[in-house]
Amino acid sequence: QNQQHPSALSQSSVCSCCHRSPMSTATLSHTALPPAGWWIHGAKDEELLQAFSLDADTHILRQSKRLHYEGNFLFLFCGSERAVLFDTGALSSTLAAPLVGTVQRLVAHRRKDAGDYEVVVAHTHAHNDHVAGDVLFVDQPGFRVVPASDLAAVQVEFSIARWPDSLGCMRLGAERELTVLPTPGHEPVHVMIYDPLHALLLTGDHLYRGRLYMRDQAAFTASVARALRFCESNPVRHLLGCHIEMSADGTEYPDETIYQPNEPPLQLNVEHLRKLHLILQGHSTSVITDRIHCGEFIIHPVLSSVGEESSK
Repeated sequence: QNQQHPSALSQSSVCSCCHRSPMSTATLSHTALPPAGWWIHGAKDEELLQAFSLDADTHILRQSKRLHYEGNFLFLFCGSERAVLFDTGALSSTLAAPLVGTVQRLVAHRRKDAGDYEVVVAHTHAHNDHVAGDVLFVDQPGFRVVPASDLAAVQVEFSIARWPDSLGCMRLGAERELTVLPTPGHEPVHVMIYDPLHALLLTGDHLYRGRLYMRDQAAFTASVARALRFCESNPVRHLLGCHIEMSADGTEYPDETIYQPNEPPLQLNVEHLRKLHLILQGHSTSVITDRIHCGEFIIHPVLSSVGEESSK
């Protein structure tokens, strides 16, 4: 069911493929996001996929933790020429079938006006819980899947000239363009996505309310610094990650928890990114070997000697 809540570089968002500056703060759309406890969280008999619409062309989806403990958040943006879905979640079986139908329904108003309307299936990164549903779209007419682990393909798709130092762009129409920030460190081909219309920065698995699995400390730290510089040069209201793994009081839910009745809101803000940046800078001359609980998130180093699952 589709629901609405009532209520380096200079890093400016000038994209290499469209050469346009960000919208001014005065033209930003009103962006009210769901409060704590609003999202499905593994309760008995809850829907398998929840959709929240900021407007007719901007949607946040969540997969039920009853189907997979990851409980991924996915993001769909539409423009006049095409749409893009970021991530397909942790399910590749028929249990994930609501995803295809939901995306088709949410873009139907655009396809009515453009019969050859394309939906690009792209990703924040290539870990399995973000790409497992790709197989559901491969043979669907009007959908095109970008290989998540193929750096060259990702650079071409987003017009990223130099990885990871250049900004990229995703043009959805003359009226809508997204900026793409290369942010390796959690995963080598990880990106963040900026939507100037709603002043949203999708942070993937690099920052969210939970365990931030850091595989490459130097790359992770540099990516956070670049993202913060970008936020300081562009209006950013909310940062949206792909998971929630903590309760509203800051308690960590154990890994693979399937019922989380006291979740905080999905959204973070730039101050949380700044907090992460300052903590990482404080360890710039040393290797982080132990977890650091930072209140709203946990830095979780993944060392070569640690048998951490590769899908996280």
